[in-house]
Amino acid sequence: MHALTDPRCLSLLLFLALIAPANAPGDWLLMDPPPDVDKYHHGHSATLTCCLATSANMLAGAGYGTGSSVQEQADGIYLQLVDHFGTDE
Repeated sequence: MHALTDPRCLSLLLFLALIAPANAPGDWLLMDPPPDVDKYHHGHSATLTCCLATSANMLAGAGYGTGSSVQEQADGIYLQLVDHFGTDE
């Protein structure tokens, strides 16, 4: 039996087609501006902390951290990550 004529495959395709619009991004995903940690601002320009900055941006965007803005949250998370993991100099 061909995969596209298999009733289980057709059921799965129908299910995915019905739930796809429900998983579309909503207004809660929009941030203007999104957090963007600047490692140069923190004095880490010659270090390999890009992955820490990216992680801090993602965590702050998800609502973690403390601060009055999402940028302050990201900066705080970045400094905590650098304090924990170091700058690999």
